[in-house]
Amino acid sequence: MPALDFKEMRRLVAEACISFEQAGWFQKHLGKDCVDAPRDISALTLEKLGQDIWPLSELRELDEDWVLSAVEFLYLHSAKPTRSHNHDWSGCGIHVTSADSPSGRAAFRARMNGILSRYSTAYELRTDGEIWRIAPTGLEELEAETTGDDKIDMRVTNAISAFRRHGADEENKRQAVRDLADVLEYLRTTSGTALPVKDEGYLLTSPIISGSGTMTRSKEPSTTRGSTWTGSSTPT
Repeated sequence: MPALDFKEMRRLVAEACISFEQAGWFQKHLGKDCVDAPRDISALTLEKLGQDIWPLSELRELDEDWVLSAVEFLYLHSAKPTRSHNHDWSGCGIHVTSADSPSGRAAFRARMNGILSRYSTAYELRTDGEIWRIAPTGLEELEAETTGDDKIDMRVTNAISAFRRHGADEENKRQAVRDLADVLEYLRTTSGTALPVKDEGYLLTSPIISGSGTMTRSKEPSTTRGSTWTGSSTPT
């Protein structure tokens, strides 16, 4: 099956999200714009996401970073309806009175990943709500080993996210590598890295890490992206 180009991916994502919305999958967390009780959901998405994506037909016009940011946002605000009724007045539509978030997110994620994995730049929507580039074949299951120090482990996790998350540019990736090098240097001088000395030396003296270019080292990993959405707030 040929890979999807951007316009094809955006079209499929938009239509899938619209179908979820028409079935009431976002009402638990975003509410319902009812003819009897109007609700400005577009203002809500603008406030929370930093982009007005409502109605979801707006997705058809967004660039890649905003489309993927919208998918992250909608994933965290998905819930599978378990009880609902139809409001016929003025075509108001479905009203959801009960919905399950975990099963809704799982189904939403499965459908999105069926599309994103076919995109020419293959992505995956993770269970934590972030969209990362799919790792090269053979490296998919590699995970960072924990150190037992929560601050160090969080810094490693943030650096990996900054490197692999959608929207990361070359500078974001370079900074992420430098942040990992700071962790490596710290471990080398404290508990040890378990790496051969030759490998430690190679990693710490590489051009990107040594800062031989014009970029400077930073104490905190960069998470600069094209949108304001961080995906860090998960509704219950």
